[in-house]
Amino acid sequence: MSPTPLIRVSIILAALLLVPGCRSGDPSGSGLRLSRLDSGPTTRSSSDILAASEIQTERVDDAHQAVLRFRPEFLRGRAAPGLADPAGAAPVVYLNGVRQGGADMLRTIPARAILEIRYLTPAVASEQFGPYHTGGVIAVRTRR
Repeated sequence: MSPTPLIRVSIILAALLLVPGCRSGDPSGSGLRLSRLDSGPTTRSSSDILAASEIQTERVDDAHQAVLRFRPEFLRGRAAPGLADPAGAAPVVYLNGVRQGGADMLRTIPARAILEIRYLTPAVASEQFGPYHTGGVIAVRTRR
């Protein structure tokens, strides 16, 4: 007799949690730790990270312009559309670990002050900042 679908899903989830590295804070496998926003400068390029060195290659005035130019996918809601939000959820902006609001807040952050901008998936964002980040997080670190 085979296990019910619910038991099968539970077994798969348990196996994923027990496999080394699955919850290491590096879901991309790129060697970059996403578990701490203040973990030093980025040394590798990633599609979910926009470093100051990359921003400085172009003339941009603020974080919003930098994201539009280099990583416009950060601004798109990545969550599946649902009844509560048919367009899909938009990402929330955090500045140095403090919630700021929607993507329009990026216009208030000068480009010259940016160390890095990261997109955190909804799962990673919920782990770091709590629930209700269905569109993910755009986390900006600046020079203090």
